[in-house]
Amino acid sequence: MKKNLNTLLLLLIASILIMACSLGAGAQEAPVVAEPVDAVEEPAAEEPTAVPEPTAVPDMNLSSVVLTAADFPDVAFADVSLEEMGMSVDDLNSEDFTIESFFALLESTNFEMVMGFTSEVGGPLERAGFDLVLNQPNILLDSFIGGMGDVGASEYEELPEFEDTIGDSSAGMTVVADVEGLGMRVDMSIFRNGPIGAFVITMYLDGQQPPASLMEVTTKFNEKIEAFLASQ
Repeated sequence: MKKNLNTLLLLLIASILIMACSLGAGAQEAPVVAEPVDAVEEPAAEEPTAVPEPTAVPDMNLSSVVLTAADFPDVAFADVSLEEMGMSVDDLNSEDFTIESFFALLESTNFEMVMGFTSEVGGPLERAGFDLVLNQPNILLDSFIGGMGDVGASEYEELPEFEDTIGDSSAGMTVVADVEGLGMRVDMSIFRNGPIGAFVITMYLDGQQPPASLMEVTTKFNEKIEAFLASQ
């Protein structure tokens, strides 16, 4: 069972990275503004005003922007390192996507695994692309399910309570995965707060109440991000 859960966790991380690539791809699509059909071109009376250069996004060290067991005093969470999951930060990063911070928590009595990570969302174009994909949850669901592999994914749907309710933009989804005949409910939220994009996953036995809900974890993570941004 433990081996299969570790495999599922790796698949979950892989599926999120695939989804993150979809978010990154959306940033490449600049919005197109249609001109009115009957627009009449008027002669320019003055020289155009110079457009200021975009403000550079300062370098940020997000390594401390994580949740730990101490953030959940009422839940018996234990911190889990990437090494304990058989991974390293290098395994998570790619040429197109970089994870800046990562955390994982495990409540073993009732069983719940919680994971989350952040990534920088650079300038205005990248943020617009991130938000564009969040507003197309079908793309997120397809990427998420496709990256999970053969885990008998079912009952996948959007979570409307996360529609633009966290940070500047957000979305949520849920799915059931099969692990040795046990249905594991996987809930996930994605949100952006300023220049920071964040992902949160909770995994628990389907039909049971998790010790910490996705909304609780996401809200705490967003508060951590807001505190970090306020300190910059």
